[in-house]
Amino acid sequence: MNNNLLLKKIIDLFQSNNLNEALILCDQNYNDTSEHIVKNLKGAIYFKQKNFYLAKKNFLKSIELNKNFIDPFKNLYSLFITTKDYENLIIIAKKILELDKKNSSSHFKLAYALEMNGNLTQSINFYNSAISLDFNDKKMIYNNLGNIYLTLDKTDKSIEFFSLALEKDQNNKIIFNNLVNAQIKTRNIDKIEKLLNQAKVLDENYNEYLHNKAQLLILKKQFEKAIIILKDLIKNYKDSKYSLLLAKIYFTTGDKVKGNNLINETVISFPKDLSVINFKGMRDLSDGNFENGWKFYESRRTALNKIYPEIPEWNGETLIDKKILVYNEQGIGDCIQFSKYLFPLKKICKNIDFLVDKKICEMFSKDIIGINICTKNEITLSAYDFKIPLASLLKFFYKDINKFNESLIYIDPVKSNNYKKEIDTSKINIGLVWSGSFYGPKEPYSSIPLSKMNNILNLNANFYCLQNEIRFDDKSTFEKSNIINYGHLSFGDIPSFAHNLDLIISTDTSFIHMSGSIKKETWGLIPIDPDWRWGKFYDLDPYFNSKIYKQKNFDNWDETLNTLQYDLKKKIEFFNSKTKMTNN
Repeated sequence: MNNNLLLKKIIDLFQSNNLNEALILCDQNYNDTSEHIVKNLKGAIYFKQKNFYLAKKNFLKSIELNKNFIDPFKNLYSLFITTKDYENLIIIAKKILELDKKNSSSHFKLAYALEMNGNLTQSINFYNSAISLDFNDKKMIYNNLGNIYLTLDKTDKSIEFFSLALEKDQNNKIIFNNLVNAQIKTRNIDKIEKLLNQAKVLDENYNEYLHNKAQLLILKKQFEKAIIILKDLIKNYKDSKYSLLLAKIYFTTGDKVKGNNLINETVISFPKDLSVINFKGMRDLSDGNFENGWKFYESRRTALNKIYPEIPEWNGETLIDKKILVYNEQGIGDCIQFSKYLFPLKKICKNIDFLVDKKICEMFSKDIIGINICTKNEITLSAYDFKIPLASLLKFFYKDINKFNESLIYIDPVKSNNYKKEIDTSKINIGLVWSGSFYGPKEPYSSIPLSKMNNILNLNANFYCLQNEIRFDDKSTFEKSNIINYGHLSFGDIPSFAHNLDLIISTDTSFIHMSGSIKKETWGLIPIDPDWRWGKFYDLDPYFNSKIYKQKNFDNWDETLNTLQYDLKKKIEFFNSKTKMTNN
């Protein structure tokens, strides 16, 4: 049979699903010049038959015969998506782009492969290049970008891209519910309800609509209704996020037994799911199961966003005569708390660059030999032998951390002295923080309505607001109170000011870590389900000058605040008696 006719016959049989006949014809090819095409077709036939092993084998043989033949690369790409082999997906996607750089689809393929591997920052770049090359299905790109920005906690950007996707298809229930999910992060209940009613019209039985409905019920503190929906979703759909949300309800409301039972069951059902593994890791760290905890904690989404891929990850190799880049990939509180882990690292590496966000750079000391504080525009990627996220240092050094009492937090002596002149020393001076970021993972239950602190604010003390945001619900109380507002201070100035205070009282915010790091007496108000850092890990790595007041009943701060008020009264009495003796 003529070679071209043979190939056409194979393709016709493939398209009409006569796969066994197509395979027989493939084996009848004796033309070396078309063997790479036949091997690719043979792979495609096996792929259609779901024989992934033989499909892959034939695709690879086709590539071996002709490395510039793009079709088997594209088929392998589809195969690796089907088999969820995301590591090899990146390798193939890069080769496709190399062979066809001007094709927007090639850029899209690499963007998607990077997204599936958690390389989110790089993924955004390639999605954008696909858009610039006029990729046909912009709806898909916008939706994917919306999901990425949501994962990166950039809610506004996420909403922007989901909205752009909806402009392309206003009745797409998947995209619409993605937009609702993003809006849930804003906690604007009225807007969420309005959108959810629209999503209900599209499909009220859609599992993602029901998931969003459960999230709204949680925001409205209607937990039992949310639990019913989530249990039904868990029963009918194999998706870990329903179990994780239900487990979160249990932990948030203080039911650790149900929470731990559910998360253990979820790990068994989804042993390779990174979200599940990370959730389990944080629970293990909280409970003191450190060996598994550190291992699972490495699956946190910020660590998986592999920035600076040019630099090898440090996994404990010798650092003699090496230079390492340590970068903070989490929040400000984490950056402050975990910065002390650079000191044990300094024992084995004499050349450390600590990369921090520009807005908090001035908070750290520039005078410590071997630790260079820097920002993004000050680094040269080719200069480093290794990199590591700051929080990943903990697994190497947490057992010995109390041997290192140094702090990277900088107190400017000139600024501190100037602030001292502004403070009335006739009374005890207390820094106060009662609410953190509105979008924090433990909100709204880790913050305290300011009105609940009225009895404390009426005590004979000077109170200084250190937080820069006063929530709408707190403004009236704040304006009527005697609190002196220092919330305008920059991150670089706060330690120098706080150094002059007698006490810091704070909910679980970065201020606790700042205050603890400069060895200022600190009283922390911690919710019933605190971050893992306040569990068994805190027993190993405490702030020795701090006292923790932990909430005993979910969403009820009254007993905790009464205890703190009693202790503060005694402290004020002691301060006043001491001041009186000094004056006499």
